[in-house]
Formats: sequence, structure tokens, C-alpha cells
Amino acid sequence: MNPDYVGIKDLLKIQKQKMEQIKFHSRIDNEKYLREHPEIEFIIENFLIKLLQDRPANTLKYAGEYFNKTEFRSLHENKIKQGK
Repeated sequence: MNPDYVGIKDLLKIQKQKMEQIKFHSRIDNEKYLREHPEIEFIIENFLIKLLQDRPANTLKYAGEYFNKTEFRSLHENKIKQGK
């Protein structure tokens, strides 16, 4: 067996290291983006609460309809007015 292999067929150690670097930098970029956009947390939290309340049989259809019609700006403004 070639010592450069790491257990994934035809994937060399150097390739695995490069993939790990890309994943690491992607996580950092994603974290920065989420910190710059706190409204994303509100949107996800609001969706999960509604999803668990309604418990639809078809979650993908429900999510599509929910995100298509929900007015997040007004929901977010109301939450801010209520003091969160």
C-alpha cells in the first residue's frame, strides 16, 4: 500500500490536507458572515418555532411556502419593539 493514501480511495495525504484547509477557511468565512447578519438567526429561529408548532407532514413544501410568504422585516421589527 502506498503510504500517501489516507483511507479514501485515490486521495493523497496532500489532497486531504488541502481539503481540511479549505473547510477550515470556509467555517471562518461562514462564521464572519453570520456575525455580520444577525437577522439570519432570527429567521431560522422563527422558522423552527413555527415548524415545531405546525408539525407539517411535508416539511420541504412547508418550508418553501413559509419562506415564500413570510414578511421577515415586519416580524423582526415587531420583535425589536417588544424588546425581544
